Amino acid sequence: MSTIHFELPSLKREKDAIKYINEFIKYDSPINGVGGLQKEKLYSHWVEKTLKAHKGEVPFKGRVPASTFFAVDEDNKIIGMVNIRHILNDYLVSSSSGHIGYSVRPTERRKGYATKILSMALDYCKEINIDEVLLGCYKDNIGSRRTIEKNNGIFIKEIL
Repeated sequence: MSTIHFELPSLKREKDAIKYINEFIKYDSPINGVGGLQKEKLYSHWVEKTLKAHKGEVPFKGRVPASTFFAVDEDNKIIGMVNIRHILNDYLVSSSSGHIGYSVRPTERRKGYATKILSMALDYCKEINIDEVLLGCYKDNIGSRRTIEKNNGIFIKEIL
């Protein structure tokens, strides 16, 4: 596994971000932790909303302030993404979506990147004074469960 760093979205990353999302589509894989990138028609609008949310603004009703980062390797390739919600609303609690959503591109999985991304996200949570972090995953998502456990996650409950 190569080293990675977090990078805020920018207009210069448009082609890379589109390739990232298209890889999930190609592999018919669920897309998580991208802050709505896959739903946005214009990348520039997504970047604008994402940077406002990072600064603490609520981009639109039902959302919360959040920081979305690209996880980039030393070859300047987007390996993953993470969306760190600064606060939780009722939906994020009841759905167990929690504070952090993340993803690793399908061709880079099973290399330890998810564990590293989550670890870095937890460090960021400390920086913005989130003392207890709520994380969730689907029961059948063994990889995500193990990633959470490797980062000292504690199972609290199962929600149907």
